[in-house]
Amino acid sequence: MESRRVCGLVGLVVSAACANSGTGDLAEARDPAGKHDRLVEESDLYQREGDRLYVYSRWRGLSVIDISEPTAPALTGGLTAVGQAGEMYARNAHIILLLEEPVAPCTGAQIKRVIPAADQNEVQGHVITVNATGASPEMLTCTPLPGETVGSRMVGDVLYLVTSAPYARRSWVLSLDLWNPGAPRLVDAIELYADAREIHVNAQAMFVANDLYGATGVQYVDISRPNGRIALRGSTVVAGAPQGRFHMDATGDTFRIVTFGFSASILSVVDITNPDELAVIGTLDGIGWGEQLYATRFAGDRAYVVTFRQTDPLWVISLANPRQPELVGAVEVPGWSDFIFPRGDLLVTVGRGGGGGAVALATFEVADASSPRLVSRIEVGEWSASSTANVDFRGVGILEPGELGEDALIALPVSLGDWSSNELRCTHALHLVDLRTDATLRVRGSARASGPVLRAVPVDGSLYAISDVDVAALNVQNRDAPQILMTVATANPDVPRDSCSALWGDDMWIGDDMMWGDDMMIGCRSAPVAWAPWAVAALLLSLRRRGTRR
Repeated sequence: MESRRVCGLVGLVVSAACANSGTGDLAEARDPAGKHDRLVEESDLYQREGDRLYVYSRWRGLSVIDISEPTAPALTGGLTAVGQAGEMYARNAHIILLLEEPVAPCTGAQIKRVIPAADQNEVQGHVITVNATGASPEMLTCTPLPGETVGSRMVGDVLYLVTSAPYARRSWVLSLDLWNPGAPRLVDAIELYADAREIHVNAQAMFVANDLYGATGVQYVDISRPNGRIALRGSTVVAGAPQGRFHMDATGDTFRIVTFGFSASILSVVDITNPDELAVIGTLDGIGWGEQLYATRFAGDRAYVVTFRQTDPLWVISLANPRQPELVGAVEVPGWSDFIFPRGDLLVTVGRGGGGGAVALATFEVADASSPRLVSRIEVGEWSASSTANVDFRGVGILEPGELGEDALIALPVSLGDWSSNELRCTHALHLVDLRTDATLRVRGSARASGPVLRAVPVDGSLYAISDVDVAALNVQNRDAPQILMTVATANPDVPRDSCSALWGDDMWIGDDMMWGDDMMIGCRSAPVAWAPWAVAALLLSLRRRGTRR
C-alpha cells in the first residue's frame, strides 16, 4: 500500500511519495561511509578521466576519445544514444548520462523504473548508465524520469535530480544511489505540485525555485544525509518571476535571489538559519526600472546585476547588511551581458553588442563598489553573430595565465550567418582573446570549426574545441594563427557542417516566450530567405535562456 507524507508549502500543495509500486519501490538507504567526500559535482557534455575524454553529441551519442597523445586524440569507441540536452557524470569508466527525449527510447531488461505507474505518461528524461571500461561501451540501465530535467547534481555517490512537467504544474525531487552504476536505486522521491524552474545546490541543501505566475516559491530541500535520504523543510515566497541559476545563491545563514517583476528587478534575502521557517528579511526593489533583467552574479557580500533597455547598466549591490540591501554603484555600456565571471576585483562579462548585434566581451574594475569602471570592451562578429556563450556560461573558456601562454586566454565561440544563397548557412569559429594583466582585452586569431563550438577545454598543452560534430585539437602557442592538429568526428558524415540547426536546435527563450528547438531547426536548416530573417532577428534580439538548467 502506498504511503504519503503531506506537507504544507506557502502557495503550493506538496506530497512526497514514500513508497511506489512494483519495481519502483524506494530502496533501503545505504551507508556510504568512506566511499566519497560530499563534493557537489555538475554534469556537462564532456568529462575527462585520465587519458580518456568522454563527449556527448546529440547527433550520434557518446564518444570515447583517447587523449594520451594530446596533439593526436583518437576515437576508441562509442555508444549510440541520440536525444536532446545530453550531459553526463563519470565514475571510474562508468558514465551516467542524462538524456531528454531520446530518439530510440529504452526497452527491455535495461529499463529500471523508479516512478509510479501513474506518472509514466509524464516521462521525458532518462538516466542512462554506461560501462565504458572496454573497447565497446555498453548500456547497463535506462531509468525513465517524470517530466524534463530542471537540474541535477552528484553529491558523493548520490545523484539528485529535479524534474518538471510544467503544463501539469508537477515537479519531482529524486535521489538515486549510483554506487553501483549497473543497479541504480531510488532512495527518495518527493512530488511538488508546482512548476520548478531552477535549483541552487550545496552539500547540505537544494533550493528549488518554483514559478508562481509573477512570484517565486523557494523550497528548502534537505540533502545533508550522505545515504541520499531527502526531506522537505521550510518554504517562502518572494516577489518577481524566477530567472537563471546565477540569480540565486546561498551563503552562511542567508539565501539571496534576484527575480524579475512587472517593470523592474527585485533582490530578496531569505534567512535560512532555521530551515523549517524561512523568512524574507531584506528586499531591494526597483532595480533597473523599465528594463529587462539579464545577468546576475553573487560574490561575497555583493551582487552584480545587469539590466537592459537601450544600454547595459551594471548595478553593484552591497549585501553587507542583509536586512538592508543597498544599491551602491552603476556603470552603463552598450548592449548587455548574459553572464558575469568574478575574478577578485575584476569582472569579465560575455553578452551582446549595441542593439543586440555581435558577441561582446568586457572587463570591469570593481575594487570600489561605488565607482565600478569599464576597463575594456570588444565586439566579435557582426549583426548575424551568435554564440553558445550567450546561452550557456560554459560556452566561453577562461584559461588562467601560464596555462596556455603568458596572458590569461578567453576562448570565445562565434557563428556567423551567410545569406549569399537561397538558404541560411553558418560559419563557425573559435576566437582567441588575450586577457592581459592590466585587464584589457586583445583580439587574436581564430580557428575554423565544423559546427558551433560548445566547449573549449585545455588538455595538457593543447586546446580542444568541442562541438556536436567533432572534437578538434588546437595548437595555440601562436594565438594569432592557431593550428588544427587533429579532428575526431563525433557525428555521422551526413550531418551538415554548415547548417545553423546545430546552433539553434535547442529551445530558446524569446523575451518571455519559448521558441521550441524543433521549430528553429526546421527554419534554420532550409529556410527561404524571406522567412529566415524573422528567426535570426528574434534570436539576436533575445537570445538567452532562463538559466542553464542542467
